[in-house]
Amino acid sequence: MPKNHRFVVLSDTHVGDRARRLDTGLLKAIAELQPELILHCGDACRRSTITELEQIAPVCNVQGNRDWFQAHKAPMDLQFEVNGVNIVMTHGHLSMKQYILDHFRILLTLRTPFYSFFRDRLANKYPQADLILYGHTHTAADDQIGSQRLINVGAGYPNRLNQGQVEFGLLTISAGGTIDYEHIAIPPTKA
Repeated sequence: MPKNHRFVVLSDTHVGDRARRLDTGLLKAIAELQPELILHCGDACRRSTITELEQIAPVCNVQGNRDWFQAHKAPMDLQFEVNGVNIVMTHGHLSMKQYILDHFRILLTLRTPFYSFFRDRLANKYPQADLILYGHTHTAADDQIGSQRLINVGAGYPNRLNQGQVEFGLLTISAGGTIDYEHIAIPPTKA
């Protein structure tokens, strides 16, 4: 019999390359939500990040572009179904080849692509998905394109794109297949 499922969605924690550690306020907030799973959409950067999150709940994670540089290997995407909802979880850069090509494009045009550039590519790559969870841009977004919902959770460390906040989300899939998502931004914990 189907039941409601609660997941914490997180991305771009960048422990080891942009952040020294996971924010203690973030860890506390996640623990208080008591999710059945933590879905990490890439750029954890260190295996220890996943291990620390596993102290709260089991973690499913995918490979981000920085994970590749840090030799933290994970699948490029995960595709699964929850209560009839087809979900794809990915980082958003598609592949390291595409990531490098995107950077050449930025150098040639002197324009950084908007998050919609990545969102639209993901919608095209995964037409079977009802819900696509991703990161990479550090820009939180919740969009509907046709029958697809695309959620970018933002960044799990404070930076200029998230106004110095720590971002994550609470995703609930009801027994009937309804998707409820709450974006959460908290101030960073002072060390």
